[in-house]
Amino acid sequence: MTSEKIYKNTILFHIALFVISVLISIYPSKIVEEANVILEQNNWFSSNASSATALLILIFIASLIYFYSLYGLYKFKKIGRTLYTYTIIFFSVTTIAMGNYAYSAIEFFFYDITAMTNGALLVFIYLTDLKKKFK
Repeated sequence: MTSEKIYKNTILFHIALFVISVLISIYPSKIVEEANVILEQNNWFSSNASSATALLILIFIASLIYFYSLYGLYKFKKIGRTLYTYTIIFFSVTTIAMGNYAYSAIEFFFYDITAMTNGALLVFIYLTDLKKKFK
């Protein structure tokens, strides 16, 4: 299998993982919900509804940009590579800024696999011969 085929399959696998992760996190278990209620009391946005709304809007916009960047990566567009890198940085900073959050074992599994595919894609687009294909 060529590196381009592996790269494109990694992108498709990553999109599937991302969608599954979001769907799984929509319905957390009771224990995870209770833990997050306790942890939420320490978050900066728990007492400020407008901050939480602004954060959700930013995350939604970043998610749209993220999916566009994945399309750009798939088509070897230079803007896709740039947007992908910036959205990865944005989501990493957002994750840190949101504070503590409890995950179920399955959520954590998919989060880890998604992070690994993010790393694999970054390696593909910056450290392999595929970097020459981005125009």
